[in-house]
Amino acid sequence: MAEPWAFAGESASLLGAQGGMVTLVEESSFCISGRSGDIVPGGPQGLFFRDSRILSRFELRLNGHQPEPLAASPVEPFSASFVGRSRTRPGRSESTLMVLRHRYIG
Repeated sequence: MAEPWAFAGESASLLGAQGGMVTLVEESSFCISGRSGDIVPGGPQGLFFRDSRILSRFELRLNGHQPEPLAASPVEPFSASFVGRSRTRPGRSESTLMVLRHRYIG
């Protein structure tokens, strides 16, 4: 007789750990972030105005954890939408919260 399947691992992120970058541009302003929508310090990411970085960190946390990134969709050269979800809790296979972020530059 077959055993029932019980999920005991981690969910796979559709974007992967690195996932690439999203760049938004409007006139003399531009923003480089990860595909999760977060801007993390220590690299090329940030919000820039006239080639000066004015923001080097912008990270969203849910109960102390980074949301699991699902999609990043540039809408215009100056705007994008980022979709994520809360991390699944142990013993659960589905997330209980969806996060939708919109970013506009300019």
